[in-house]
Amino acid sequence: MKQKYTQTILIIAAAVIFYALINMSYAVIGK
Repeated sequence: MKQKYTQTILIIAAAVIFYALINMSYAVIGK
């Protein structure tokens, strides 16, 4: 159960980082 909880946190963290990278890319392209 604890492993599944950790895995979920890692997936959410990866999604947040991926989303941030996309936003940064759009900001650079927008300029």
